[in-house]
Amino acid sequence: MASANTNKIQTHGPVTQRLLRVWLAILLVAATATGTAATPEINQPLLSCDFGDVVIDVSFSSARLNSCKQTDKRVFSVSTAPENVPINPSPWYAFKVYSESTQNITLYLHYPLYSHRYLPKISNDGRTWQPIDQDNIELLFDGKAVKLRLRVGPEALWVAAQEIIDNEFYDNYTRELADLDFLERQVLGLSAGGRPIYMVETTTSADRYIVLIGRQHPPEISGALGMKYFIERIVRDEPLANAFREKYGVLMVPNMSPDGVEYGFWRHNMGGVDLNRDWGPFTQPETQLMRDQLNRFLQPGIPQLSLFLDFHSTNRDVFYTQTREMTQVMPDFTDLWLKQVQERMRESYPNYEVEVVPGYNAKSSVAKNWISKVFGVPAITFEYGDETPRTTINQLSVISAEEMMKLLLSFENQGASE
Repeated sequence: MASANTNKIQTHGPVTQRLLRVWLAILLVAATATGTAATPEINQPLLSCDFGDVVIDVSFSSARLNSCKQTDKRVFSVSTAPENVPINPSPWYAFKVYSESTQNITLYLHYPLYSHRYLPKISNDGRTWQPIDQDNIELLFDGKAVKLRLRVGPEALWVAAQEIIDNEFYDNYTRELADLDFLERQVLGLSAGGRPIYMVETTTSADRYIVLIGRQHPPEISGALGMKYFIERIVRDEPLANAFREKYGVLMVPNMSPDGVEYGFWRHNMGGVDLNRDWGPFTQPETQLMRDQLNRFLQPGIPQLSLFLDFHSTNRDVFYTQTREMTQVMPDFTDLWLKQVQERMRESYPNYEVEVVPGYNAKSSVAKNWISKVFGVPAITFEYGDETPRTTINQLSVISAEEMMKLLLSFENQGASE
């Protein structure tokens, strides 16, 4: 649990508890029987549930529920299950609720195989989101289910694990970036499900490059927001960003898993694989495409890779870095960068602590490990907390981008003077 807002657990009468446990047991059996047990088949979400005066709609991009049932006049039970297992659980859900008349309903959201992670976000238009009021959510059965109180009516009420940032957003966003005269958009290639993976790159020639990637894990929205703010800082038309782009090229792939984003997958791609455990094996088209693109920096001469950042989300803000022993190029960069980030963040948040975990998952086939092994450059997984306030995410991203640019320019100037 990342937020104290969802820690409120209330007890219920014995009859209600017994009924909920029976329904949970049924869902566990159903989930195992329909593809959420260990199987290569991908478990697809529902499309919608029509209960007459109330409709639960799951027919849009990034939506996910796997069962729904009406248990009383204004009481409904739904569940979400992963695309396949085993899986590192990030239980995603997203749905819309309509009602012929404005009314209050109770909705039980069940996690048959896992536990609650994301504090629900609600929206009236699918674009502007806010966390659900803490008085309208209760955890049940140690997080195996949550009880939601919702006010619904003829206009859609959107409910999702996090804000929805779908493939249409990335299509539009990368087009907008490419409208800048120094950026161009390309299709890196197609995902396992045949969807385009967009890459945006600076067009000016540069001796050195930084590479930014995101959405290897579809539900990790705070990381997606962080990457967006980070990118927007380095493409500004102002002295620091302009000076940086004169020296450094930038290659950005903001959505590595368009299939997972489309279907509301918890963790994997259409092949049932965690993309951030496939750097080395390279069994999936998404990681193969990224590997082939990065291999250009292995060619003799220039350009060369200087820095790799992979944007993610977890239960807190944390930087997973390489140890100094694993970084041959600019071994001082990470320590100096994050020290400056902390000093800047404390100007607004006096107690803010930049958490750094060197060597995390050092033996795993994650992106930062492959990059470090092959290129020897600083390779960092930039994790944002699920429930980190969005204004803090913005500020952390902007400060991190500014301090990165300043430091890389100072390294470049030091090299030029030697």
